This record gives sequence, C-alpha cells and structure tokens, in this order.
Amino acid sequence: GSLVEKTSSLKLQIDDARLTLAQGTKKQIEIENLTLQFTISVTDPHSARGHLQSTFSKLSLYRKGLQEGVKDTSIDCSIQMERDRMTVSLDRLATTEPNLELTGDLVLAKSSPAITLNLSSSNINVDATRRTALALAGDTPPTTDIFDYLRGGQVPHISFTSQGENLSELTDLSNMVIKGQLQKSKVSIPAIKLDLTEVNGNVIISKGVLQATGLSTRLEGSTGRDGSLLVGLAKDNDLFQLELTLSANLAELNTILHRVVGNPAFIAELEKIKNVQGTSNA
Repeated sequence: GSLVEKTSSLKLQIDDARLTLAQGTKKQIEIENLTLQFTISVTDPHSARGHLQSTFSKLSLYRKGLQEGVKDTSIDCSIQMERDRMTVSLDRLATTEPNLELTGDLVLAKSSPAITLNLSSSNINVDATRRTALALAGDTPPTTDIFDYLRGGQVPHISFTSQGENLSELTDLSNMVIKGQLQKSKVSIPAIKLDLTEVNGNVIISKGVLQATGLSTRLEGSTGRDGSLLVGLAKDNDLFQLELTLSANLAELNTILHRVVGNPAFIAELEKIKNVQGTSNA
C-alpha cells in the first residue's frame, strides 16, 4: 500500500526539555522547561491536519550583550495542509511576563499573495510589552519605527495584517495594516521633540502612514481634544500633520508652536511676542 495508508497518524512528544540556539560560542536563544506535543493526521496524498500544543517556563533572547525574556508561555495551534495552501491557526499564545495573549493565522498559498499573516490581541500594556517586542524583532525597521512613536500606556485592542510574496515583503511596512485604540498612552514625535501624554484615540497604520483620529491628549502643561495626527513612518516620507483643539497656557503655547510650526516667517513673528500670560482655547 501507499505511505499514506501505512502512516495515517504521527505523534511527537517532548517533555521538560531545554533548547539552546547559538552562533559559535554565543547563545542567541534559550528555551527552558519545554513541553511539546505535535500530532499530524494524513487524510489523503494532498491533505493533512496537525495540532501543536507547547509550554515553556522561559524564553531568553541574547542581543548585543543584553538578555530579554518571556516567561510562562503556552501555545495552542492547528495546521491544515491542502493541495495548494497551508493554514496555521494560532488559537492561543499567552505569556505571563509580559502579560500578553495573541490569536491569528498564517496562510501560505501557491496563488498571490503567497503569504498572509493576521494577528490580534487585547488589553496590551505597552510599557511591559515594548521592551520584549523590540528584543524579539531585533533591528527590524517596522517594529522600531512604531515603538519610536508609541512609548507607553494601554492598547485595549489591536489587529495586525500583512501579506506579500515572500518574507521580505511580509515585513515591509507598506504591506502592513495595523488598527488599534490608545488609552492613556504616551506618544513621542521624535522629529519635533514633542511628547504627548494621556493620549486616547483610534490609530491605523496603512501603507507606511500612521493616522490617529478622535485624539485627546496632554502636551507640556496644555490639553488637546478633537485631534488628528498624520505621520509618515518610512524614511523617505516626511509627512507630519497634527491638528488639536488646544486649551493652553499661553506661555507654554509659544514653546509648542516653535516645535510644531516649520514656517520661518511665522516663527520670526512669534519671536517678537514677549511676556505672554494667561490661557487660551485654540
């Protein structure tokens, strides 16, 4: 008979293992107390189904002499292989440090797009997740670019979608769509050295542009509401547009305008205004 008839089901079991990946003598990744169970069932020569469950107490990443870790991780995913596509469904990935839970799917297909990745998560603590995400991604520009702007706070919900013909296109910022909400977050705008705190609103990143709407925030000693923000994240895109209804201390407003407005004639006129006091809504 055929191999399919003889081998209709396979099972792999690993208990309490340690896995270390190294480059030369230097550790790159280490996983402790790894437990893994993988089963696969072959239904015909062109299709199969698999299921993977895994837990480990700690995953350590070693980058540039520093160590970052993820603790108490559990993974539950299913795999379906057909003639012209394979779908890996992430039913649940959860960690306790940082406190994070992910769901999603990865689709590999012979048709275009060849790779599609979808992920979603809820109730993310940016302060706790940011450092680990940067360690996992290394120097990957999309991740570093996003966290250059997003510095802290809460994200009640976020979804991520990307697609491409290969892994390089999948990690290209222009192919990603990220949607989320910000709650009491911290947003930094490095180009003008402006820090926004207590930021609330909706955010979408698409085609390399970050767009925020319904913003309320604090900046310096002032408050802003009914705001919107457009920022080009790609290196060749200098798009920046911030609109806010401000309730501002006039002395602090002068400093804010110096950072936000790039018109030299306007700044020259602003320099002529001295000893401003009081408050204003603008």
